[in-house]
Parts: sequence; structure tokens; C-alpha cells
Amino acid sequence: MFNRVDMTLPCLVALADNTPRELFELVVVDNASQDETQAVLGQLAGDVTVITNSANLGFAVACNQGAAAARGEVVVFLNNDVEVAKGWLEPLLGVLDQDPSVGAVGSLLLYPDGRVQHAGVLLAELSSCPLGPIHLHYGGSPDSADVLTRRPYPAVTGALVAVRRAAFEQVGGFDEDYWNGYEDVDLCLALAERGWGVVYEPASVAVHHESQSGPERHVKEDENLRRFVRRWLPRVVPDLLAGPGGGLHPARSSAAAASRWRAGVAEVWKGEPEPVRPGGQAPPAPPRPATPPPAVGRGPSPVAVTDPADLTTHEHAREDAEAVEERRLLDVVRAGRDVCWIEPEDEPDPLVTIRIATFNRGPLVAERAIASALEQTYRNIEVLVVGDACDEATERAVLSVADPRVRFVNLGHRGIYPQDRMAHWRVAGSTPANVALHLARGAWIAPCDDDDELTPDHVEVLLRHAQRHRLEMVWSRASWEAEPGLWVEVGSEPLQEGHISHGSVLYSLGLRFFPYNGAAWKLPEPADWNLWRRMQAAGVRTGFLDQVTYVHYLEAYKRPLSPAPVVRRDEVRLHLGCGTNKLPGWINIDIDPQYQPDLVHDLSLGIPAQDGSVDFIHSEHVFEHLSLEAGIRLMRECRRVLRPGGVVRIAMPDLKYVAERYLDRWRDQAWLRDPGFDWIDTPCRMLNVAMREWGHTYVYDADELRLRLQQSGFTTVRECGRGRSDHPQLQDLETREDSLLVFEAVAT
Repeated sequence: MFNRVDMTLPCLVALADNTPRELFELVVVDNASQDETQAVLGQLAGDVTVITNSANLGFAVACNQGAAAARGEVVVFLNNDVEVAKGWLEPLLGVLDQDPSVGAVGSLLLYPDGRVQHAGVLLAELSSCPLGPIHLHYGGSPDSADVLTRRPYPAVTGALVAVRRAAFEQVGGFDEDYWNGYEDVDLCLALAERGWGVVYEPASVAVHHESQSGPERHVKEDENLRRFVRRWLPRVVPDLLAGPGGGLHPARSSAAAASRWRAGVAEVWKGEPEPVRPGGQAPPAPPRPATPPPAVGRGPSPVAVTDPADLTTHEHAREDAEAVEERRLLDVVRAGRDVCWIEPEDEPDPLVTIRIATFNRGPLVAERAIASALEQTYRNIEVLVVGDACDEATERAVLSVADPRVRFVNLGHRGIYPQDRMAHWRVAGSTPANVALHLARGAWIAPCDDDDELTPDHVEVLLRHAQRHRLEMVWSRASWEAEPGLWVEVGSEPLQEGHISHGSVLYSLGLRFFPYNGAAWKLPEPADWNLWRRMQAAGVRTGFLDQVTYVHYLEAYKRPLSPAPVVRRDEVRLHLGCGTNKLPGWINIDIDPQYQPDLVHDLSLGIPAQDGSVDFIHSEHVFEHLSLEAGIRLMRECRRVLRPGGVVRIAMPDLKYVAERYLDRWRDQAWLRDPGFDWIDTPCRMLNVAMREWGHTYVYDADELRLRLQQSGFTTVRECGRGRSDHPQLQDLETREDSLLVFEAVAT
């Protein structure tokens, strides 16, 4: 930095406010500032290193000094005229963590008025020179799908860029012969020449005041440009070429572009080519993937966790650290008041953003969610639809809605979600939902799932209830379709999991610093419930409206493949959580449609059957994935739907067996011999993995399972051997070797 303490102070405040403390150290290089900069830097506390130069040595030298003093494997270069937003760092680290071939990642930078300052840099043939960098989407809208798409570029700006240390050192850092211009583009091209990727990541957002260093910044602009062109003219081809009318168009052929581009410019740009960029020889970068990595939102933590047993502990620790910041930010946005929204007397009818995240829903999103949004009795709304890289059918359906209140942004790549089916379900859609927080123009947010409906008075009654009772988040009852034609109501006080529907909520946009946690599956809990829980823990003023304002439909792909299969068979057998093991003669139920079950259904909503209509129920490795409370609810559902004399069979791992293996012969287990578990080297690791791997939440022993079945209303409960039963229909059903705890309970 050089002078401009008025810029430096907000930069440092934003950095402290919006960055988890455990993720960074701070190295500040002062290029002999003459204002109050040193006084401000002298007050910094914590993991801070300050380097003070006796003269202004320029951007490149200062950056190299800072990188040399830094201890991390990733070095983030940040101008003092940049103010980072909440959640800016994790996406940058996430890209580097996910793709070892990426050497540098840049952010989406906005002007203070919201226009785009940086969204990637291309090389172009310009009227003034044969090769120069241009900012793509410069001055444009941040709502553009291209702006919101992660992708590789020839270069990104050095105002805010994360660089892998190994790559930075391989190319020799910034070229110190430049003076405050072109160093960043030069660095990116040097990285690319060595095989490293350069990626633009729009999930990382900051405000850039741009070029606030003073007139010294431009004193060597012509010299910088000539150095840049002489160096890279023989070695790269522009992405854009000058057309006959002076405009730019894409270079269609690299060979043709190179030939045309270099012809006729030698006389203007005479001189020997600049020598190859300094930097010691090193092994080439890892091979790059065929396609760029997909976009991410807040997503999983960038800290590498190799032991699955550590996932929950690590995520709890990360959330605990975030919670401190969330409570502090809540105080900031309230500004000494009890709520974070504008008083009704100042803004009686604030704009409300109805937010719809969608993925491959087709016409249904327009026919149901968008239509219900536009039918609101409260008229001051916008409908913001964000696609999770959805298909053309969905895009056409949204764009066909001829209403200026509807805005649509379709992300270029789908968010990163875990492959495990239950974990995926818990956080799918968190990426477009978080993007919407940056795009929303309203003072309030009303989320709506893309296949559901808001009641016509949804916004009106929730907003007035929040204003009247001074609430920052309010939820209501919702009408849920549990099975075709069967509706139940969900929603009550107090705020707890299972008593709030995602779309029955309205909350102030002042709470936009609460993003959906894409890593909530590690806890494990759904991202929407995780969001409401964190808000409540931070002290957000919440309240309940005892009125139905939301309609949740059984999704089309969750409907039975044949009409009412549960109630139209002579002997009804339900297989809960079938996965790939579909039993013939049974109604196979699973939450994930990829397994093509007979019925796709979320069992946390209950069992889609009438009272006393089922003869047999079988589940293998289901209940240990539920919390104790959810497990008991499902056991009671089994009791409800079973006819008198009907039997439920539950098979699962045995906590007692796992504990005994911990004490003796811990390696003597079949699953430890499976590929991918050779890293488990101690009995402690084995035990932790057995408790938490594959999303295990509550693991039972025989006494515990018997007790919980009895508490659920079963009086006849007995333990069975694996594959053994007095009922032929329940014999030899188990397919997992670790299904060592097997019980049957008979309904009376």
C-alpha cells in the first residue's frame, strides 16, 4: 500500500469482519506512506506482520516481499482499496483445494454502485497495441449469467487474487521490472505457460474502488505496456481481434489469429522480444482436467479433512467460529436498534424478494411457484429465480413468464454437493440460494421451493406479522402432501427441526450474512434447518404465525409409479430405504429417485399409508442415519400403519459389537478390508469412523433398540438372528454383513 489511509482502514475492517480468524494471517507491506497509515498499522493486533519500506518500491516488489514473509501454502494478494464481502475467502480456497492444477483464483469485484469492475480478463488486439488485457463485463450488471459462472480465463486482476505458493515460486513471483501495471496479467500468463490454471470464481465477492494509489501509479504505463507486449507477443494469441469497424470479435482460429495478428505489427513494436520470464526450473504443474471445475457457493470447508470421522467435529468447530461473527454482525446491522429492518413509518411497504432456486423442474416452476408468487395480494415484490445450471426446458419455462417483476439467472455450473444420497438431499440447492442473497433487491426474502406454492396472502400476512411484533424472521404453518390426496399440516412453536417448512418463512435481507451452509450434511442436518437454527442461536428475533401460508406438494417424481400401491394389494409389504436392494413383491421406498424405487418419498414426513393397512415392514441400515427423535417418530409411524399382527423388522449395525471390537481384535471386521479404508490405523479411528461414517447419527445396541420400540407402542419385541424369522416373508432379507442387530416388533 501507499498512502490512502482512508481506503486502508475500511479494507482492514472488512477483512476482519468477513473472514474466519482461523483461516488467515495478515501481512501488510507499506511502501513508505506519508499519511496516517503507520499509525493505523501500529494498532493492529493478532497474527499480523507489518513490513515498512523506506521508499515506494512499487506493487510487484511489495507483493513479493509480502509473499516471502507469509507462512501459508496459499497467498492472497489484496489491494487496500478493496473491501471484501462475507464469505469471500472460502470459495477461493475451495477451488484450489478441489483442483490441484489451478495456480490462481480471482474474485468478482464490484464498484460501490454495484456495477462489475472485474469478472475475468481476456487478451485483445486493441487499436493502440496488438496485445492488451481487457476486463470482461466491465461496467455491466452482476446479474448476468456469464458474470455468475465460474470459468478459466487467461488472467484475473491482482487487486484480489489467491495464488498457490508452489506455483507462485515456480514462476518467480511478480516481475519487479513492471511499475504498478500489468504485473498481475504477466503473472497469470506465466502461470499458464507452466501449465497452471487461472480461474475466475464469482462466489467470492468484494467491492473495488479501483486505482486509488495516486498519480504515481501511471508514471510508467507506456513502458509497462511495451514490456508486456514484447514479452508475450511471440508466445500468446489474443482472445479477441479488432474488426473492420474497430469493434472486437472472438478469434476463431488460433493459427489464423496468430498469423494475422503478428503481421504488420513488427514495425510498430520493434525490438528484441522480452526474455523468458524469470523463475527457476521446476516440475510441471499437475495435468489439468478436461473441463473446468463446477461452481461452488459457500460449500465445504477448504481445510482438507482426510478422516471421515473428523467431518462432524470439524464442521461444528467451523460453525462455532462463524457463530461469533454472526452474532457480532447482527449487532452491526441493527445499529443500536432491536431489529435490522427499516421502520414501517419510513418504508411501510418495502420491496420483498420472492426467491426461487430451481434445477431441471421444467414448466412446473412457472406453473406453480412463479405463478403463486405473482398472485400475491402484496404487490411490491420481485421474483428472483436462480437456476442451479438447469436445463433448457426449465430456462424456457421461466423466460416465458412475461412479467417485469421476474428476474432469472441460470448458473453456468451446478453447485458442488456430496454424492451420498442423503447428504446430497440435505444441501442440494444451497448454491443458487446463496447467489440469490447477492442479487436480491428487496428488503425482505421469501424463499419458495420450485415445485411448491405460496398462498395468495403469504407475503402480506407474514410481513405485517413481522412488522407488528418486531420480528426479523417469521415462519408459519404449511400444508404438506404426504401422499397423493393426503394432506397434513406442518409447523408450530417452538422453533425446532421438523416444525418449520423451508418455504413458510420470511426474513429480513439484513440477515443476508447468514448463508445456507453447503456443508450442513456433515452435522448431519438439512441446510434450511441449519440456517434457521443458526439465526436463532445468534439472537435473531423470530416468531410464529399460526396460519397456513405455504403449500408443499409431493413432488412429481416422488409419486407412485402405479395408482395407490399401498392400499390396493392383498398383502402389503413396505421396504423402507431400499437403495439399490429392491425386493420383489415389496413396495420399495427411498428418498433418492436415482435408485428407481416404487415410491420416492421422504420418510421424515411419515409413511404414506393408511392406518392399519400394512402387513410387513422391513428396513436395513435406515434408523442409525436418523436422530433418536426422528427414529422414534418413524417407529411410531410403523406402529400406526401396521395392521394388528403386522410385523416391522429392523436391521442395523450393533453398537455393542463395534465397542467390543474397539477393545479386542479391532482389525477383525469385514468392512475394514474394503478398498479405501487402509488409512484406518488405530482402534480409536476405527471406532470414530464406525460411529460417523456414511452419515450415522444414532447407533443402537440391543437394549436401546428394544426400549425405543416399546416406547413407540410395540409390546411384543424380540431380537432375531441375521436372516432368521418365524415369518417366511421376513427370512433372508439382510444383504449387509454388518447387519448384526436385528429386531422384529409385532403390532397389537
